[in-house]
Amino acid sequence: MPVDASKAQRIPRSTAITPGAGLVAVGLNHRTAPIDLRDRVAVGGDALAGALEDLIGRPGVHEAAVLSTCNRTEITAWGSAATAAESLIAWLGERAGLATDGLRPHIYTHRDRDAVRHLFRVATGLDSMILGEAQVLGQTREAYRVARETGAAGRVLCELYDAALRAARRARQEAGIARGAVSISFAAVELARQIFGDLRDKEVLVVGAGKMSRQTMDNLREQGARACFVANRSLPRAEQLAAEFGATVYPWDRLNEALGRVDIVITSTTAPEPVLKTTGVQAAMKRRRNRPLFIVDIAVPRDAEPQIAELYNVFLFNIDDLKAVIEENIARRMKDAAFAEEIITDEVAKFWTWLRSMEASDAIVQLRQWADAQRASELDRLIRKAPDLTPAHRDAVEEFSRRLMNKFLDPPLRGIKSAYRINWTTPPPAHAEGTGAWILGSLRHLFGLEHPSEPPGESRGLAGHEDAPAPPFAQGAEDGLDELDRRLCDILQTDFPLVPQPFAAISRE
Repeated sequence: MPVDASKAQRIPRSTAITPGAGLVAVGLNHRTAPIDLRDRVAVGGDALAGALEDLIGRPGVHEAAVLSTCNRTEITAWGSAATAAESLIAWLGERAGLATDGLRPHIYTHRDRDAVRHLFRVATGLDSMILGEAQVLGQTREAYRVARETGAAGRVLCELYDAALRAARRARQEAGIARGAVSISFAAVELARQIFGDLRDKEVLVVGAGKMSRQTMDNLREQGARACFVANRSLPRAEQLAAEFGATVYPWDRLNEALGRVDIVITSTTAPEPVLKTTGVQAAMKRRRNRPLFIVDIAVPRDAEPQIAELYNVFLFNIDDLKAVIEENIARRMKDAAFAEEIITDEVAKFWTWLRSMEASDAIVQLRQWADAQRASELDRLIRKAPDLTPAHRDAVEEFSRRLMNKFLDPPLRGIKSAYRINWTTPPPAHAEGTGAWILGSLRHLFGLEHPSEPPGESRGLAGHEDAPAPPFAQGAEDGLDELDRRLCDILQTDFPLVPQPFAAISRE
């Protein structure tokens, strides 16, 4: 389904960071659900844009992205956390044809920081069936691209996925989490690359057309092998595999002819007896004038007679040779994974600090806009009452009004910034993160500010923050006012009794 360009900005990057909003990840994977259930909820490439459009219309879901692979389908969303989670579970249930209660045992739900860490671990390959596998990084990048182009990813998810891809790149570059082959088919291609170096000038023959051969062809394509050939007893299956990867078919009765041409042979049939005979390989070596031939036999039982290894310039490796390499690489990846987890912790902290600062940023902008509107209104009223003011006097009064506004705003704004400047590298102490929420709640309450998501006149109080620490600007902060400003404040406080929303009262008077 092509991306509709008219919807590309349906959810702007400037999505408001609203109180009560949060991140949630809901999904199922190879650990929690059988393959038939994973198949039912999977979202194919062309259907992904439509699925995102459907998700964005669900209650509580403001932004969404879907990652769907053979081993997992999961949705990461930004919105009203509790409502969004239930919406995502219901959506998965509809795709699976199951009631919500029947689906719950197979799904997982992560919220806020846990949702961030989960996505970062998925993108890095730490949550994969094969530790550190590289394919999931490309799949994560594609999920992000579609969500961004359809408008389903706004400011929060765009920043989240950028951070996830950055964490995955760091884990590969700094921790080396993807080093070394850990699957048989990949190990076979990796071994060929180690021996020949660049495979772009090599010709490769894949014998067999099953799952292992398909994985081998996929790995060969990633390594850029110049030409690939497929040989299989069943010609239709060979033709199907060759068509999928742009390869050339060698008929089964011409297998020995192919051995005389190619540089590398990777064989993985299910034949009960060897299909590569010593005599056939020996004849092929004469035709190729003993040019080296590299054979990797990853079949069980073996496809190549053991005596082939004794032939001059023939290098034969079997599955046991590859398993030793794989086991060594797995052990290395386990060590690398510990370092990768540290990198993820660092990147989670950076993203979380950004997310909390966005909440403060929205409040600061709103407070400044409100204060400037009050200042301009009062200044206009003063000038109308004093028409004989000269332009110079008017400029002086306006400058004074701006200075006074800025000095009134300075302590609360410094307090907000201070509360959100902390970069927690581990889960914060008890109610530490609540400090920022306490300050924002106080700010909106004292100044009569409304949140963009609230109906007019319904500002949020301090419910839920009674035990939060005192705001930083209330703990001995300098007021930043000079003597003239203090005198003016005294006059204002004399004329207008202090009420829970003093500045709103002043404005009304």
